[in-house]
This record gives sequence, C-alpha cells and structure tokens, in this order.
Amino acid sequence: MSQIFNWSLLTGFDFFISYKRSEAGSYARRLEELLRAADFRCFLDDNDAAAGDPLSIRIKSALKRSKVLILIASPNVGSSDWVAEEVRIFSARKGSIIPINIGGGLQRALQSDPRFRPLGVRDVRWLEEATKADMLAEPSPQILGELQKNSGIDALTGIYGSSLRW
Repeated sequence: MSQIFNWSLLTGFDFFISYKRSEAGSYARRLEELLRAADFRCFLDDNDAAAGDPLSIRIKSALKRSKVLILIASPNVGSSDWVAEEVRIFSARKGSIIPINIGGGLQRALQSDPRFRPLGVRDVRWLEEATKADMLAEPSPQILGELQKNSGIDALTGIYGSSLRW
C-alpha cells in the first residue's frame, strides 16, 4: 500500500487559517476545502485542545512555515487565547495577515486583547464577510475571490468553477 507524501511538510503552507473553533469551525473547514480545491496549501488545526494548553509544536511550526495567516474574526474571536497567540506569533515574523471580519469581531478583538493590536498598527486590509454571524457555514464567493486577489499567491485553478486571475 503506497502512502501519499505531504509536500507541505517540506514546502510550507500558503495559508494558516486561524479561527475560534466553537464559533467558526464549519466556516473554517469549508474555507479550507475551497482553497485546497483551488490548489492552495492550507493549514487548519482541527484538534480539540484543552483550555489553557499552550500551542503545540505542530501549530507553531505551521505558523513559521505559512505565507499568509487568514484570521476568521468571528464575533467573539477576541476571547480565544489560542487565536490571539497565533496572531501574536505570526505578527512577530512580519508575515501577511488577512482578517475576515464577521459581525464586528475584528473591532472587538482589537479593543479587548493587546495580542490583536498588531492588526491595528500594521497595514492590514481586512475583508468584510457579508454572511450573518449566525450563518457561518460557508465563506461567500466574494471572500474567496478577495483572498486570491490579496494574498499575493498564485492559484492554479479557480473556485466555484471559474478561473480567478488578478
């Protein structure tokens, strides 16, 4: 039986998707599926870690080897210690961050936790999700197009069956 080799272990990831699992887990998983379908390499941690546990070595390594951090700024993302720590670690290496603002979550996070403040100081352009906070099942086509356009990473194929070029 042959095993499939995970090239991301050597080459890194295009996107690290950071999110509050209890609030935006479905949205994050669907975003990852759609970006992978467009030939992007994504890291999405979907392991349930216990409250208070530090970030795993696996997550810290993925943060270091990712080109862009996508922050799914759901309404209560500012209450997630893990997301705040991921933003802090990624900001320290001056990587590109693209927040997806859902229901004012980005503004609340900027006000509530100093670890999110690098997003307010840096030249960060966030994307506004039109989806209502209680309908976080799937990213809108506009968000997907904007991610491709603003990430600086070339995609080989389009999302939703169309070729998106910039």
